[in-house]
Amino acid sequence: MRGGLEVERMKAGLIINASTIDHHQKEMIRKIVDHPAVQVEVLVDIGRREQNEWPVPTVKGTLNAWEGLDPHTLSELRKHSLDWILSLTKVRLQGDVLDLPVHGVWVFRHQLDQEPFLRDFYNKAHVSHISLDRLYHRHEAASLKTATIALKLNSYSNHLSKVAHMTMDWPLMVSEGIRKSLLHTGRPVSIFRPAPLTWREKLKVRQTMLLNKVKWWRDALFSYEYWNVGISRQTFEQLTDGEPLKVDWMDQRKDVFYADPFMYRDGDSWKIIMEEVDHRVVKGFISEWTLDENGKVKEDKGTIQLPVHLSYPYMIQYEGDFYCIPESSAAKEAVLYKWMDGWQPVKTLIAGFAAIDSTIIQHENRWWLFCTRATSYRGDNEELHVFYADELMGEWTPHPLNPVKIDVRSSRPAGTPFYNKGELYRPAQDCSKTYGGRIAINRVQTLTVDDFEEETVKIIDPVQDSDYSSGVHTISFVNDQAVVDGKRTEYRFRHLFKKYYLYRPLPFERINQKPSARSDYLMGKRKRKTLDKTTV
Repeated sequence: MRGGLEVERMKAGLIINASTIDHHQKEMIRKIVDHPAVQVEVLVDIGRREQNEWPVPTVKGTLNAWEGLDPHTLSELRKHSLDWILSLTKVRLQGDVLDLPVHGVWVFRHQLDQEPFLRDFYNKAHVSHISLDRLYHRHEAASLKTATIALKLNSYSNHLSKVAHMTMDWPLMVSEGIRKSLLHTGRPVSIFRPAPLTWREKLKVRQTMLLNKVKWWRDALFSYEYWNVGISRQTFEQLTDGEPLKVDWMDQRKDVFYADPFMYRDGDSWKIIMEEVDHRVVKGFISEWTLDENGKVKEDKGTIQLPVHLSYPYMIQYEGDFYCIPESSAAKEAVLYKWMDGWQPVKTLIAGFAAIDSTIIQHENRWWLFCTRATSYRGDNEELHVFYADELMGEWTPHPLNPVKIDVRSSRPAGTPFYNKGELYRPAQDCSKTYGGRIAINRVQTLTVDDFEEETVKIIDPVQDSDYSSGVHTISFVNDQAVVDGKRTEYRFRHLFKKYYLYRPLPFERINQKPSARSDYLMGKRKRKTLDKTTV
């Protein structure tokens, strides 16, 4: 739906079973009832409870899977010129009620399943697919809003809770999209409910969850992730043509990891700015390396460090000045820093929003910021948000479709967007199997103040046969090459003792050292490699 006048208020109807409704659905109803742009005209209760806890005209009705709503209830609904109806029952509505609202009857697809997502657990899937549908006749439905989220196999109840929290505002988001004439609606397709699991299959699911709970405790106690930074002398075209990623890794200091690298030219020197984590400090801080032509590194530790965790120091060069926007989601803000004999904060771009991995580009005479959001339901890697501004130092406006995309396989930013043959590409993390598992390169098809679309065109896997084959989650192309990071996961009993610092972290000043030239080489001390002055 595009164009048209903005509707002042949407008239809605709700169909529930008050006898079985859960607290998440109650909260969803409360938000709908309280929303200033929605007028709930009628609530149909097919349950047996007599009391109604919402200040909405209520109709007692009956509903079954064969005949649909009873004639009396249909007659009551016809008295209202409804824009949409949301059903929170487990019975698929059919018949005349589907044609009553202007924008149809809506239902969450998983809600119609007897055991939502349980088959995903049985199949040991890495993701679950969620959809808010508009129902059509002949068992067809069209998606109004969709998501692909990570599936943690250690807890079925936690997964259901995450889905409930994530979808809480979906009906209101879709309603607002219709009201403002911004909604994309999928084509109707046939939808069939999966067969319930047998008792043997349910037993297998229990075994899978138990095994994954054991794995979770093993990882929590004895695993440690080491990230490192390196340089790939490959172009985007070479990677697109099927070449596997090849990286010259920096030497890594013991018990310190480096990640989220970005490279920039400062005079005659190339610099890499990145997140550094010392397990004794726990919280990350921003450090920089200056590379000389022989591959030696001069390290400046903690060029930006705050009481909160810092990472992903995204670099911008604009009008001859250097800017950096490190991720500080724990402070619920996105702050822009400028280099003025040291990094100094100059503007809070977004306040009161836990932005993760903020990535800024200038595209078609506007500034655009991409990020995900830290949430209580651990949706950090899934919900892509977009903000825009006319000037870098201007006022930033959230995109009306936020989150513009919910997909754990290709949402969270993973480096500097770039142009290739006139088209804009956006690197994103694929965290479906593990955090920072691999990188998805997305081609941005539409980026305007009222629309957004992109498609994944390339997957970059970690460097195999290397010390960092467990993941890759940042890549930034610079002068036909790229700076990247890589992950190595270790399981050692001694890593248990590192957990001590989670409760008694050291202050940054205790581990900080004066900047000094490190005797490190790009390929390590055993294999020295000279850097090209113009292309690194």
